[in-house]
Amino acid sequence: MIPIAMPALIVVLTFLLLMGLSLITVACFDHVARFVRVRVLHGASGEAETGERAYAEDSAIIGSLGMSLSQPAGSAPVRVEGYALPEAFYYHQGHAWVAPRSPDTAVIGVDEFASKLIGEPSSIKLPRVGEPCMQGGKGWTLSRNARKLDMLFPLDGEVVAINESVLANPETLSREPYGAGWLMVVKSRNLKQNLRNLLRGNIAKRWMEESAAELRTAFSGKMGLVFQDGGLPEGGLADRFATTDWRKFAGRVFMHEPE
Repeated sequence: MIPIAMPALIVVLTFLLLMGLSLITVACFDHVARFVRVRVLHGASGEAETGERAYAEDSAIIGSLGMSLSQPAGSAPVRVEGYALPEAFYYHQGHAWVAPRSPDTAVIGVDEFASKLIGEPSSIKLPRVGEPCMQGGKGWTLSRNARKLDMLFPLDGEVVAINESVLANPETLSREPYGAGWLMVVKSRNLKQNLRNLLRGNIAKRWMEESAAELRTAFSGKMGLVFQDGGLPEGGLADRFATTDWRKFAGRVFMHEPE
């Protein structure tokens, strides 16, 4: 009986050993799968956090829209033809800037070319919160004396906040166009695509050079009116245009049909 029982015992022990190995293998695979899953999720979360952090750094927007222009310590802002052109922002050819705050929201304002041109506005007309906007569509109006400057939306989406402070104190726009003079916040489902249609870097610099050249041409022979001592553009140049010339210039440089 012993010779017969031994093979059966060996078979049973072998079976139990194989079952144990199978259970250990399954447990190991499950542990590895959980580890990989955690690492992947952690990596994705890290990438998302990094992306949002990059948006925040890229936009140079500080706090809850208190807004200040971010510049490395000890460095001067980049200037093109005398106009400040923060490299962290995106620019629409109609002279609006865009500063992303998250993957689907961005702050909008006007660049220094526009703010210098119109000077200290007497009024600013902004869209209402909840109003839809379309990239390249009519956005807002800056007014000074008899001059009006209609500007275009740089993004698609919906206006979710406006700067009430700049409406009450329009002079803020001329003093801090990239900071406290911001205009509105827009939520956009197409933000990533919209940003691809905007200007940045060397392309933005060349565009600003072209706009400055247009302004110089408009005042050819009267350059003393355009630049102050020290080479910085003079504010409020819109007042010095004849009415017809202003409409043509504004339509051409700010990309909309003259009135």
